[in-house]
Amino acid sequence: MQLNVQAFMQNVLPKPGAVLTGLIAATTLLSGCATTSSGPQSYSSYAKAPQFLAAEVSGQLAAARIGQQLQFSNSPWGANASAQVVNRYFSAAGKQCLQLQLNTEGSKAVVCRYDEQQWAVNRDLTVVNLPQE
Repeated sequence: MQLNVQAFMQNVLPKPGAVLTGLIAATTLLSGCATTSSGPQSYSSYAKAPQFLAAEVSGQLAAARIGQQLQFSNSPWGANASAQVVNRYFSAAGKQCLQLQLNTEGSKAVVCRYDEQQWAVNRDLTVVNLPQE
């Protein structure tokens, strides 16, 4: 049996026009995935940017211990706000965080350390109830 290369190429391999059309379609689809948002580059468009705290507040948080009552003359929770440190932990991102019980609002807040001098208010802990086995 004789192998005819030209007949093989015409019948088996895709036409150059079809290959080019496929490449253009794939490039167009993938370019939509590569676009960037117009928001700040350091934060996801789904997350709110952290609210950084004043130096006075950050200084108190750095040295705070569990159970300690803190007084803030100027904070996101109002003037002369107070809070008790409920928990100290490291977030999944490796940031040192504190969970506070706010006495002025009766609610909780989470603050995390972003560098040596700066702390910011973050979203509260999310607890997911997993199904029992």
